[in-house]
Amino acid sequence: MKLLITLLIVLFVYPTLLAQEKTVFDFTLEELMNMKVKITGANELPLRETPGIVTVITEEEIHASGARDLIDLLRLVPGFEFAGDIENTLGLGVRGNVAMEGKVLVLVDGLEINETYYGTVVWGNRFMTDNIYKIEIIRGPGSAVYGGMAELAVINIITKSVEEMKGGYVSSTVGTSNNALSRVNGQFGYGTTIGEDLKLTISGSYSQSNRSNESIYYTTNYIEEEEGASITQNFADSALVKNVDLNLGIKYKGLSIHGVYQDHSIQYNYNSANWIKFGGMYLGAKYDWKINDKLTISPKVTWKNMKPWTYAGNILSLIHISEPTRLGMI
Repeated sequence: MKLLITLLIVLFVYPTLLAQEKTVFDFTLEELMNMKVKITGANELPLRETPGIVTVITEEEIHASGARDLIDLLRLVPGFEFAGDIENTLGLGVRGNVAMEGKVLVLVDGLEINETYYGTVVWGNRFMTDNIYKIEIIRGPGSAVYGGMAELAVINIITKSVEEMKGGYVSSTVGTSNNALSRVNGQFGYGTTIGEDLKLTISGSYSQSNRSNESIYYTTNYIEEEEGASITQNFADSALVKNVDLNLGIKYKGLSIHGVYQDHSIQYNYNSANWIKFGGMYLGAKYDWKINDKLTISPKVTWKNMKPWTYAGNILSLIHISEPTRLGMI
């Protein structure tokens, strides 16, 4: 009886939900070409007028894709792929080039997420999708606008505003693989307007994933091993990824303040280290001072504090204990 009820719900409710979902095929070609993006400069421009090769992934496409993590979406972008990198991390490749160490700039609502030691962004179970409104991607150099870390590409993640959040949401995902729990995550978001001008948004997520339980054999030329030595990476005790994310937005008339907190940990049982941690706080403030219809001055200040590549669990935890801080003003 329960199976019959479930089938009836799927048959009658799911098509109705699909009918309410607007996909990219529902837009005309002119509407798609006139979609405005801001990633290529200080002002929004229609997609057809942007001075670069730009890919836009909309909220509708995110929902229709079934993506659970940002890497599921970025794999849809031509030339983007992911692979294992140093210290059990997951790295991005662009057009066949290794894109770690400051070669791709990653922004969340204009805040620079790249870590402060090497300019790297560690991927995998880090950026959940429920709070993403749109992703704008420059598939090529963006250094003329963004500086040295935009050598191969720029990825700008735009989160939902009060209007796009439409109140609030709560979601949870559980996944199994090979008779073992492989993914657990929970997400929430809420947006409200106080009075006529004050708008507040808050969202967050907690996730834990188990990437694999396999053993991988390979050779290495690392200094601590003999050249050509055989190494076994046992993912059964080195595959957990944990992430905590909190996102806060405040907007009052022309003033907008945005803050992001992340705590990203990767299990790494090698040389007695238990975890590698990538944590950080990111803050940004911007004020749009409208002089007249043709002139608007928009000063912007950003600040971030991070402790990337922190090894926890043994004497290696003494490495990278400083807290690099970066202040930017535009």
